[in-house]
Amino acid sequence: MTIKHLIGAIALSLFGVVVFAQPEQGQWGKRPKMNPEAQKEIKAYVEKNVLPVLQPERAKLDTYLSQDDKAELASIRGEIKSMKAQGKEFRKAMMEARKNGTMPSEDQIDKMREMRKNQRLLMTRAWAVADEYEIEIYEIFDGLKPKAESWKNDLKAIKDKYKPEGAEDRQGRQGKKGMGHKQGKGMRGGNPVERLIHSPVQFLLWDGSTELPQVNEGSQPTVFPNPSQGNQTLTYKVKTAGDVKIELVDAEGNVVRTVERSQVEKGEQSIDFSTQGLKSGVYIYRITTADGTKTKKIQIN
Repeated sequence: MTIKHLIGAIALSLFGVVVFAQPEQGQWGKRPKMNPEAQKEIKAYVEKNVLPVLQPERAKLDTYLSQDDKAELASIRGEIKSMKAQGKEFRKAMMEARKNGTMPSEDQIDKMREMRKNQRLLMTRAWAVADEYEIEIYEIFDGLKPKAESWKNDLKAIKDKYKPEGAEDRQGRQGKKGMGHKQGKGMRGGNPVERLIHSPVQFLLWDGSTELPQVNEGSQPTVFPNPSQGNQTLTYKVKTAGDVKIELVDAEGNVVRTVERSQVEKGEQSIDFSTQGLKSGVYIYRITTADGTKTKKIQIN
């Protein structure tokens, strides 16, 4: 087996995480299917209680967008839809090959890499638009906070009602992931409603229809709320477990605080941080991990 084919075998086992090839629940041995009755009840709850609130808020966001940005979002949505269709067919072919004991060909490996690269480029374009309207989006999110907490509790109650007796919570199995960190926020945790109202790029890409988006938004850090006058939650992703250092830098490049210095596990991490005592203005979170350095601009009022 060549090194390239070995890479292909590993990639095949992980391929379900990409935006255009998300597995249905229960595939890949990750987690069991949700009870059909639970799915039905959750769908009815969202249609009755959530969408009538979110749809006008998403329409409000459209009033802020320029015509060029609206056109860019329409283009990105169309390309995501196309990529999902291509990925579904590609994943089907890869799974058939796996069942037959056939290793992915070099052409298949190259195609997978190309699709992943295109996915990253798409989400970079989407984040460029989201960052431009970040203040407007977080103002909408702030207004949704009371209802969002109620939705979260109600949806959890529905899931718990159908959970098999003795089943352990997923977060309980994972345990703590490091001091000050919490798992379960963002794309890998929660539910589509939570993801939608905590992610600027998710909310922006949603067209206001009855179908909530299922988009892998990539590894960009997010901050909520932003702007802020008090506490913030910074969420970021780590590909390689190890040391992490998070610094808050002012507009002149000076480190004003070291927010975190610890070891973290691979996966999504989040940390709460108080901005009290800091002067109003623009700051940047600088997140340094084994994977490199990422930054996130914030506004403190």
